[in-house]
Amino acid sequence: MPYPTALSRKVRTDLIKFTDILRANGYNWDVMGLNPLFTPDKKLSLLQIKEHWRRFLTARHPGGPAKNHIYFQLYIPFCRSKCSYCHYRSIMPIPAKGEIDAYIEHLLWAFKFFSPVFKGKSFSRLYIGGGTANLLSSLQLEKLLGGLFKNFSFSANGRKTFQHNPNTASFSNFRVLRKFGFNSLSFGVQSIHPSVLRLNNRYYQDGGSALQAIARAKEAGFDDINVDLIAGLAGDDIDGFKKSFSRLIKLLPYNITVHGLIPDVDYLAEKLKMDSRRYFTRHYPGLIKKLLPFMLDLSARSGYLPDSSDPFRWQWDFRSNKQLSIGPGPECEVDDEYFDCVFGLGLFSKSYIPKVMEYRQVSLPANNDPSGKVYAARRYAAKEAMVRFVVGKFARENKISMQEFTRIFGMKLEEAFPYALRALEFLEAVSRENEFYVFNFNKPEHRYLYALFFSYEQQQPGKKTGHSFLK
Repeated sequence: MPYPTALSRKVRTDLIKFTDILRANGYNWDVMGLNPLFTPDKKLSLLQIKEHWRRFLTARHPGGPAKNHIYFQLYIPFCRSKCSYCHYRSIMPIPAKGEIDAYIEHLLWAFKFFSPVFKGKSFSRLYIGGGTANLLSSLQLEKLLGGLFKNFSFSANGRKTFQHNPNTASFSNFRVLRKFGFNSLSFGVQSIHPSVLRLNNRYYQDGGSALQAIARAKEAGFDDINVDLIAGLAGDDIDGFKKSFSRLIKLLPYNITVHGLIPDVDYLAEKLKMDSRRYFTRHYPGLIKKLLPFMLDLSARSGYLPDSSDPFRWQWDFRSNKQLSIGPGPECEVDDEYFDCVFGLGLFSKSYIPKVMEYRQVSLPANNDPSGKVYAARRYAAKEAMVRFVVGKFARENKISMQEFTRIFGMKLEEAFPYALRALEFLEAVSRENEFYVFNFNKPEHRYLYALFFSYEQQQPGKKTGHSFLK
């Protein structure tokens, strides 16, 4: 079917503009870095955040039962040192015991402050991480969890995960976690090679301690164990990564998550000795092209199922084919609407209220004053929530369910983004298969460029969120 000249001209002009945006972003095609439609940060207080949750939980949600699937995330911000590749915020070095105790007391206060809003609600998942969450002693951990479970309810068979640095994993902490019903552990191993770890400022960990921690966790009764590895670390090579993956899969964790390294400019210059264009357009795609077939083959022979064989991604999960009696796994097998419903507590924690806003805690309130504006929040207009949904889908797969989009947002995808879909049809980058729009990502950067058509879509859906933003 011929396309109007005006459409073809606009699409080509936009594609040039979007390529310039990619270039200005250092050729980093991580689609989750796209955030062009969000409104500027507004500072909100604990009282205002509490009221937003009250409104959301008491409102009707015709698009789906999102308020019945809330993910609780608790952030412990302390670290021994900053790993060279890490983008997460943390406090270093580890403060004195009294300061950690004071932080725990703040969290216990926050539990009591927010708990009335969630009365009668059961969180579907719990995740405690950081930072380095297992820097807490067993006594500190027991006190923290005692207050948490006293004030909030959690699904009996839902996943309760605790993030561990393998070097400081202990039986005493494992016992406390089991006492409070934790059924999942996640170990940030990253590499088993001491030289690689030292080069990346992870000097306190060695390969042996990681392997021992996983074995001890199994002895403590945990069978849902996730292990994180990073592909592309400075000092590592193809053979080195293969050895890490092979050693870990022999321990039979429930899941292995492989993250592609997304370096910043300083890491590229100081550790990898290359510029961003070389890394994102040649080095990383070439690395994954060599590593992914090996991981797919070994995981299949070891009884693991990959979530994808797509080489143009930044994360892959390899899950054991054994069955567990708990909820969704590390990649969160729930609708994006549910995944976006996150209640976070703790310094640097992030939260998402579906179709309303996202916010993060940037400081602690003085003397636990609830009027203190310690949150930076970004509002979701209806369009922004839709863009977030599309970008989230692009990050993990190459298709979007038309039925799912309509159920969540109350309108069709082609009504919300008529130009974006028409433009991608012109580029022969999208097709319809049954109830899905299927996108053709033939190059790594296509995810990023095609997502920009949705981000910059000018058509406004004219549908309100039904939830005003508190000033």
